[in-house]
Amino acid sequence: MQADGRRPTPIAAKALERARSDTRRAMTTARVSAQRLSQVLSRTAEAFEKSAALAEQHAQRRAQAGRSSEADAERRAAERARQAAERARLRAAEASDWALR
Repeated sequence: MQADGRRPTPIAAKALERARSDTRRAMTTARVSAQRLSQVLSRTAEAFEKSAALAEQHAQRRAQAGRSSEADAERRAAERARQAAERARLRAAEASDWALR
């Protein structure tokens, strides 16, 4: 029904149904894409966490070898990797939330 209470013409009704169908299809595609993005971001976060752990190991070896400035640089790299992992996890959660709408 139109706002004035009349029925839409057959052409208008078909156009309206086509628009609704296109909207549903677009929303489905967007949800699937958001799920995939969430999965990719979760794997990215895991990779950053592994990178942080490796940087910490390197920092310990360099510290034991008496190379404190290099150890400090590795610790900073580990911290940056942990921060990147946290950002990736947050974005993954946002994408997952959007996909569930």
